[in-house]
Amino acid sequence: MASDRQPEGPVAVKQILEILERTYPDARCALDFSSPFQLLIAVMLSAQTTDRMVNLITPALFSRYPEPADFAVLATEDLAEAIKRVGLFRSKARNIINTCRLLVEEHGGE
Repeated sequence: MASDRQPEGPVAVKQILEILERTYPDARCALDFSSPFQLLIAVMLSAQTTDRMVNLITPALFSRYPEPADFAVLATEDLAEAIKRVGLFRSKARNIINTCRLLVEEHGGE
């Protein structure tokens, strides 16, 4: 009698990723980024707004603040002003700054 159990753990993840790759071979992220850090910030900004809007503000943002340490020292009001075109900009500013502080303090900025 065949088991009805589905694969679990890494096997299941591998199977799911293979199915997604076959189903969506040309899938790509709509956010513009050039590093994992930039992707992290862009994703945080993307909640409750469009990727298009995020892509409009991130070039200037990353030019002005290229590293986690640059964000970590900002006042919430300063970052909120820079991202005010996205929804929930005050809470996003606070969360981005706190995330960057953790990156700097606990992970050497990586």
